[in-house]
Amino acid sequence: MTDNLFRFFTGYAPVTVITYLDKLKDEEDKEEAFEQASWATGSPGSRTYFIANYLHVDSEQSFEVDRAALDILDSVLLSAESFIQIRKQREKNQMEREAAAGGNIFSELDREFKEAETATAKETRTSLKKRINEQNNMRLYKRVIYTS
Repeated sequence: MTDNLFRFFTGYAPVTVITYLDKLKDEEDKEEAFEQASWATGSPGSRTYFIANYLHVDSEQSFEVDRAALDILDSVLLSAESFIQIRKQREKNQMEREAAAGGNIFSELDREFKEAETATAKETRTSLKKRINEQNNMRLYKRVIYTS
């Protein structure tokens, strides 16, 4: 429940990895390390992992360590995908709110374009009316001259 609330407000869910599992002596040490690490990072128990370290030269590859590393990577990738989806949805919601409020840059540009288009159309109509009036006046003038 707290995992979902944390993710809802922040958009991400941290993953905690506790290393040096081989140094922890018993279950009590593991539980204490688990609780402290989870509390310090804010990650839920479902995203807090233990992993043993490979010891320098003498260590052989361990299936358990490799499997734990892959489980951690899987969890991290799922968290990252979830974060990206939440972020995209928030951005989309923000753009929709801005568009509905008329604060979107595209709606402002559209409005400015329509205003400019309207102004240009008015100017064009005015100049055409002037030309037509001038031509009509010239015709009248010519009639007056020819009839006189």
